[in-house]
Amino acid sequence: MIDEKVVNTYVRSSKSSFYLAMLAFPRERRRAIMIVYAFCRFTDDMVDRAIPDVNPVAFLDNWRKEFDKGVLGESDYLLLNHLGSVCRDYSIPSSLFHDLIDGFEMDLDKTTYQTFSELYEYCYRVASTVGLIVMRLLDNRDPALQAYAINAGIGVQLTNIIRDVATDQQRGRVYIPTEELREEGLMISSWLEEEEALTRLLMKQCARARSFYDAADRIYEEQQPTGLYPARSMQNLYRALLRKMEYRIEDIPQRKVRLSSIEKVRVLAKTWIQESFREY
Repeated sequence: MIDEKVVNTYVRSSKSSFYLAMLAFPRERRRAIMIVYAFCRFTDDMVDRAIPDVNPVAFLDNWRKEFDKGVLGESDYLLLNHLGSVCRDYSIPSSLFHDLIDGFEMDLDKTTYQTFSELYEYCYRVASTVGLIVMRLLDNRDPALQAYAINAGIGVQLTNIIRDVATDQQRGRVYIPTEELREEGLMISSWLEEEEALTRLLMKQCARARSFYDAADRIYEEQQPTGLYPARSMQNLYRALLRKMEYRIEDIPQRKVRLSSIEKVRVLAKTWIQESFREY
């Protein structure tokens, strides 16, 4: 069995806003979500970081094949064999992980997105797929709640995009649709330097992310599910981050806006109270 402490340390070192929410999973499911997140983090690092002697295109091509072998417990990578065990234990379709890998590959093929329709596809692949996986880990296969996971995932990824505009620009990537930059009279080469137009553009992106959280909330309230505290915590942490970014919109081009540990604990506590009342 893969060392749980090693996986936990790797996930914690990523400083993800999801880490505390992952601790809310029941123990065996916590191990499973940690393995899923480790897979996501490792794959993203191999694509994003300039690692000597690693061709990211060749890596992803081989990674797909090794994932399929891992589902059978036959991969050369211990992580993928354990991920395959998670897929079997929780009946997670392999297609979700293939979509996720396709999303990582888009970062190699595309540096800009012309329209939101293009960006939506990317967000679905790298984030909504994870939401759908989480639902399986929590034993929820309700078709009506698939849309909840998809909308929450889109909201989370749009929040990430807003937070990371400066670092993504340094990597030569602009995720905000270029047609929306043009509407504000902004050019890709200098769009972070035009303060007034940039603020308007970022507020529009925040409003869009909020609309996906709102859509997820409506579905959640209509369906009244139980047992989804970890998933709800993940969404609420990012929604709180979005609110903080809206309040500090001018800071976004200069530095990453983050939730403090105290802010995260408050969100988790509030979510726990809300979900506890829901179950009675």
